[in-house]
Amino acid sequence: MPITALLALATAAMATGFAWRRTAWFSPATLWSLLCFGNVAVLYAVILWNVHLPSLLISPMPSIRLGDRFAETAAFFAVLSLVGPFATLGLSPGGGRDHATARERLSVSLERLGGSRMAALYAIGAAGLAAAHFALIDKDVLLLNTDYLALTDTRRNGLDGDLGTFVNNAFRPLALPAFLLLALRRGPRVDLVTLLLTATAAYALLFSLAIYSRFLMVYVFVYCLGRLLSRRRSGGGVGGALRLAAVGAAVFLAFAVAIAGRGLQIQGVASIGAVLGQLDLGALEYLGIKLVVTTFDGGLAYANALGIEPAYDPLYQRLSFSPLPSLLDGFADVERRLGYRINAYVPVSAYAEARHFHPALTLAFLAICALVTRQATLGFFRHGDVATVALYPAFLLCMLKFQTYSMRTSLRLFVAIAVISWIACALRRRKTADAQPTPDPAPTVTA
Repeated sequence: MPITALLALATAAMATGFAWRRTAWFSPATLWSLLCFGNVAVLYAVILWNVHLPSLLISPMPSIRLGDRFAETAAFFAVLSLVGPFATLGLSPGGGRDHATARERLSVSLERLGGSRMAALYAIGAAGLAAAHFALIDKDVLLLNTDYLALTDTRRNGLDGDLGTFVNNAFRPLALPAFLLLALRRGPRVDLVTLLLTATAAYALLFSLAIYSRFLMVYVFVYCLGRLLSRRRSGGGVGGALRLAAVGAAVFLAFAVAIAGRGLQIQGVASIGAVLGQLDLGALEYLGIKLVVTTFDGGLAYANALGIEPAYDPLYQRLSFSPLPSLLDGFADVERRLGYRINAYVPVSAYAEARHFHPALTLAFLAICALVTRQATLGFFRHGDVATVALYPAFLLCMLKFQTYSMRTSLRLFVAIAVISWIACALRRRKTADAQPTPDPAPTVTA
């Protein structure tokens, strides 16, 4: 096993370095390969030190008898890490001229995005969705409950029916751009758009804290990235770096609180104080382990699925790739009837599903991962497209959900990201070509 681990980790590390050298540490391609590296490393560490995650309240993920499945899991993620280098093919090491041009174009676009009409329309829509979520949810369950996961289950949180299910599933991911737009807003301006964005982000943070959701990690990362991209406008140098560090420390503390509450049989806004009271900041090692394990648990989920060997119904496999909502294609009924899960708290991941699907569907899923990651990376670092940047939080969310949630959960959004990015980049290229002056024809010389 040590040789297998070394080879897999070396492959993923080289893939990460290849992508990083051609883009940046936060690019879709780099983070994809880095996540694969982390998944192999965490799985190997859990097996090597014989850690039982549930008993230590680190994660509900089973962690026994995984050694026999390590080789196949490590090989899978080593191959999957090659998506990063594929996504950066054609980009010059160190950025090059294309990178510098895209960065300049992106800077100008971000200046406009923070105060654009699109941002205002989004703020109104997101605030309306947050208000609908708050209006429909069972307030008693939101305040305090001891029924684990009741706050996210539409059968127990009051958000049942077609409208409630849509609001329940859409609110947290659609709140992501609010954090990016808030980070990009110029100065301490107070207007209606800023108030709507702040209200949406605050409610999303509060709700995610109440359910101890890993969405907090994504919210934190997106906001900090927005501050990083806007540092030139909000003050550079030591002062800007200190402000960025302060923001990062504050949001990391909020995430540490959420991580500390995972696995407890209590949820709700009123439980946040209890978790805060139990939080031992001196136990940074424990919090760090919990953070790492819950971030890189894709390898654990994949290895556990190999142990149960789920036999997937052909209808379930086909509907996992359906672009239609469950209301039209009936996927929710099929999923409820078949119920593929590792245990009551851990579903089978998208990667594990791909392993047990028909080989043609497995190849289709891997091809989609490669093509979407490449489009998201090129849109960001070659074209400097602002629509691709606005969709970056959604890409990051899908990438994380693939690790521990079913393929159907995120695949449609994942493909939509690439389609929207491609269309936006194509329109930008056409607009740039139309703006180029047409050279005057050479004069005709007659004898």
